[in-house]
Amino acid sequence: MNLALQSLLSLSASTITALAFANASAEPLYTQDFEDGQTTFRLGNNQSGGTAENVVDPNNPENRVARLSDVSPSGQPGHSNSPFFLDLDASTKVVQEINRVLALPFTHEPVAFYFRYDLERQQASDGPKSARASLEYIGEDRPTRFPTGEPFILGDDKVIDAYNTDGELDRVDHTTDAVREPGAHPFAGYRFTVIPSGGVDSITRLAIRFQVRVDTDASAEVMLVDNIEIGRVSDAD
Repeated sequence: MNLALQSLLSLSASTITALAFANASAEPLYTQDFEDGQTTFRLGNNQSGGTAENVVDPNNPENRVARLSDVSPSGQPGHSNSPFFLDLDASTKVVQEINRVLALPFTHEPVAFYFRYDLERQQASDGPKSARASLEYIGEDRPTRFPTGEPFILGDDKVIDAYNTDGELDRVDHTTDAVREPGAHPFAGYRFTVIPSGGVDSITRLAIRFQVRVDTDASAEVMLVDNIEIGRVSDAD
């Protein structure tokens, strides 16, 4: 299936570019559907008021999802920006593939990857500040920190189409929710490239990162996440 990207966005002058034309490979390098009933995100700030749980999908009792929330209890500071992580170590296929590409000679063409997931806004806070989703490289020799950038799901009075309270999980991927207006809402669609470094760069882990932030004394902001995929983009499919 041919997919055309209408707007090009440079996320990093040296390492990250959006692609004008690409196809997603048939088999992702990483998937997570939370169906084991145990896997969920870890909270990166225990003082933030955030929680992460593996729960039954309230819209489909046969499905399980990750439930991520942030709340600022009365009398406690808000703006704590609850960060949630799924850590993928060096044994995972996607980390191995990124390192394989980084080890290629400088003269080798960059290799394109994608990140996508299902998303629902289960509960809207009465004081939402922002929500983001991104991938984060971990390691002393990493080429950059956020290969996808840190695009907003919610922020600056803008909300991507998939983040709604319609009672359904909607797909967010590398072809939907592209940039509406240059500079207005930096949602790049989660295409990113890995640029060969001749082995100079490498990563030890890859973190799937969501962040939720509400204002002081605000009610909870709750999102549901499911069916995460990371893979290579291939023009051959």
